[in-house]
Amino acid sequence: MNVEQQVMAAVKALLAPPLESMPWHAFELEQGDLHERGELAVRCKENIDSDVLTKVLRAEFLHDEQHVYITNIFMPRTMTGNRLGKQVIKAMYDACTKHGYTLMIVDMVDSFYRRMLERGAGRIDDDSVQILSSTNLLGPSHAPGTN
Repeated sequence: MNVEQQVMAAVKALLAPPLESMPWHAFELEQGDLHERGELAVRCKENIDSDVLTKVLRAEFLHDEQHVYITNIFMPRTMTGNRLGKQVIKAMYDACTKHGYTLMIVDMVDSFYRRMLERGAGRIDDDSVQILSSTNLLGPSHAPGTN
């Protein structure tokens, strides 16, 4: 199983059960080769009456650099409160490292960026972090008032 397939399987194992309660959802994987980017996207429709699709997760695979970038991660309201997003990041990290890839979260909002730094992610720049083996994704944050 290549890195894209392994990441997809890890993400699907965590997100499929809660997404099945929604009116529509999709897991899409466009595989790339050594010189092309691959892409993983997870989308859902939160309400049957809505035409709006929520982009739950988007990740890009840069094979020539052996990097995976999470460019979007957003849990719908019905899926919040149980650290599911952080579990997804951890599962993706584990799958990536098995293939020698690094996992980064890019273009982050300030509050999530600060929370990831407080959890031990490595700073790349003002809105991007690298997930490290020491990043505390599953336990409580050490900073007061954060998850």
